[in-house]
Amino acid sequence: MDVAIQTVRFSDTEDAKIPTVSTLPLRPNLKKLVFKNPEKESKHSIVEESPVSFASSVTPDHELLQTARFTTGGRLSSSWTEGAQCTDETLITQIPESLFLNDQADDDIDGDIIQINNRAVRRNKAVSLSPVVSSDDDDYETDLEFDEELWLNPDRCYHDTTGKTGYLKACSDLGINPISYFLKHIQDTELTMKFHGLGLEGTKALSVPLETNTVIEKLNLEGNGINPAGGVFLSRILKENLYITDLILSENNLGSVGAIAVCDLLISNRNLYRVDLRGNGIDDSAAEMICKVLMTNTTLKHLGLAHNRLEEYGVKYFRDAIIENESLETLDLSWNHINTKGAIYLAEGLQENVRMKNFGMAMAGVGVSGAVAIGKAIKLNRTLQELDISFCRIPVDGEPYISSGLAENDVLRVLKIGFNPLDANAAMKLLEALDKNESSDMTCIDISNVIVKEDFIKLQKKLQETRGIRVISEGMVIGPLKQRKSFEEMVLFRQDPVGQLKKYIEESGQDFMDIFAHRNSKCVTKQEFRDVMKESNIDITEDQIDILMSKLSLFGRLDIGYLTEQLNKDQTTLDDFSDT
Repeated sequence: MDVAIQTVRFSDTEDAKIPTVSTLPLRPNLKKLVFKNPEKESKHSIVEESPVSFASSVTPDHELLQTARFTTGGRLSSSWTEGAQCTDETLITQIPESLFLNDQADDDIDGDIIQINNRAVRRNKAVSLSPVVSSDDDDYETDLEFDEELWLNPDRCYHDTTGKTGYLKACSDLGINPISYFLKHIQDTELTMKFHGLGLEGTKALSVPLETNTVIEKLNLEGNGINPAGGVFLSRILKENLYITDLILSENNLGSVGAIAVCDLLISNRNLYRVDLRGNGIDDSAAEMICKVLMTNTTLKHLGLAHNRLEEYGVKYFRDAIIENESLETLDLSWNHINTKGAIYLAEGLQENVRMKNFGMAMAGVGVSGAVAIGKAIKLNRTLQELDISFCRIPVDGEPYISSGLAENDVLRVLKIGFNPLDANAAMKLLEALDKNESSDMTCIDISNVIVKEDFIKLQKKLQETRGIRVISEGMVIGPLKQRKSFEEMVLFRQDPVGQLKKYIEESGQDFMDIFAHRNSKCVTKQEFRDVMKESNIDITEDQIDILMSKLSLFGRLDIGYLTEQLNKDQTTLDDFSDT
């Protein structure tokens, strides 16, 4: 059976002394290349009858392409427009004699490379070529199709800097479906693939193109279930990548094994400046390796380790690492299992650090001892701009040490100290420390979940207007701050809510009707009832208001007339009310 040959290509390469003829497929027993002049019957062979070597490659359509190589005995001077065909052992093409150069041609003339494709090119100039199909069976035909860009520019196409070809092959080898989103965005500088369910096999396939990709600079693979084995594989591959600078692997269950692999990558890699390993279940067994990175890598600027399982034993390694490191600008250790001793280790590291700008240790068990160390760090550190010590169980007794640090610090810009068991007086002293420190560069202090007093609100407005300091708090309570009722009082209120409310009103020396006299509406919402109680200084708690509203309100509104009737009764018990 003859095989059709559709195109010819000439290369201008200087070292091209061996022409290459390729087809799909090309007979492996081919021994001879013959050019036939249609104007004469003679044959002009430019190929010696020597063994033919073959090379195989894969097209983008995953079809096998074989290439035969021959030794030239003559040269072509131009391309031709006739077809070519292949018999059992001889490749024959029709070509005018005028297109040949004799063997005595100038040695300076470069040899030609002949490639069978769907176009003919000589010296970078394309020429159409009419295909000729020949077969022993007249009913047999073949129509070969090729990627024009791939075969006209093989050097450029095979040097795939995006890694798309390698990814497709890896997916095929692993028996998984390629991710179309990845193929679509593989040439973006920022590739975000959050929660695509890669798993181990998907990570392996994705790693192959990342080894040679020269386009992606920021890679976000958050929440893909990469797991420890996938983390090891990905880290090993990324050692060869010199272009990715921002790597996000949060929420991937890497564990300490995967984290150690990433650390090994960071020790040898000098282009990554941001790595996020939040929520990966990293424990103390990886702490020493992480700190080794901090003490040797001078490129890394931002490291996220929040929501992991680091404890006191592992955190102690961070003390010296933070002191020695002179390049890291952001370190987030929030929401780990750090106790008071661990918090002290971190604070001592900050006291001597000369580079850190943002540090997070939220949800650490700081206590009073930790507050002492943190206050000293705020006082001594000259570079820290943002500090997160929220949810750290800093008590009222720890506030003076924090305030002492704020009174002398002139570089800290953001302090997050909310959701700690501080009271209104402690919050006021923190704000007063900022007010007295005129050289402070503070722009925001977050004291969330702390109820403040009226004096605090006044000072807050002053700092906002004069120095642009934003203050976040829970807000101010109108009237005196209510203390929680005792257990016995709450039991009595649940048994007789109206009777207890009547008692509170009488103790205040007021009349219930007078309290609501200025209200035009006969029904009030829960918020309106609460506001009236606070404005009138009635000693009733939020919990008691909830109980009262649940028993007496209808569709979320309380009928004042009905409540007045109940208050005028001698005794009201829980049984008198129906649940609504």
